[in-house]
Amino acid sequence: MEANHEEGDRLTNTDDSPHPPPVLDVVPFEHPDVLAWLAEAQRLFAEAEERLEAGRVLAALSSLTAVPPLHRMLMERCSSLLVTDAEAEPDTPDEIDACPGLYL
Repeated sequence: MEANHEEGDRLTNTDDSPHPPPVLDVVPFEHPDVLAWLAEAQRLFAEAEERLEAGRVLAALSSLTAVPPLHRMLMERCSSLLVTDAEAEPDTPDEIDACPGLYL
């Protein structure tokens, strides 16, 4: 395959580029609670969109009000999947009060 850069220079042949090896150690995601929360987040956003399109702004805001607590649960649960019990450290008071995604 031959391609040219927008300025006219010839790009390298991408067919000859080394391809990354296939991932052989893929493990199925076995956390149904996280998948259920993600499905609920998708449902809430779809519901808010549907309500906005129907001109029901207050109802859309009602749907969106449920998002921050769900987001917090997802962040905490997904973060816990990255940290093993041996790596876990007790939270400091500053970390306990922090709420990810909210800014002053």
